Amino acid sequence: MTVSAVARALCRSQEGIRLLADNGKLQCQRTSTGQRLFKASDVQKFIADGRNGNRPNQYEATDDSDRHSA
Repeated sequence: MTVSAVARALCRSQEGIRLLADNGKLQCQRTSTGQRLFKASDVQKFIADGRNGNRPNQYEATDDSDRHSA
């Protein structure tokens, strides 16, 4: 997974993903050109371990007033 794909999956900025990788909190591999690539299994483990914090997912982050009316 690319930095941008992980950022979308974790509802974080690309810079935040780079910092997580640089600090060793999220595993990644570097290509010969320096691009960070993440295994989907590592991202899933990061989420499962509760290390993503209290971030809303994309569904929760949208303002859909139809969901709130009862």
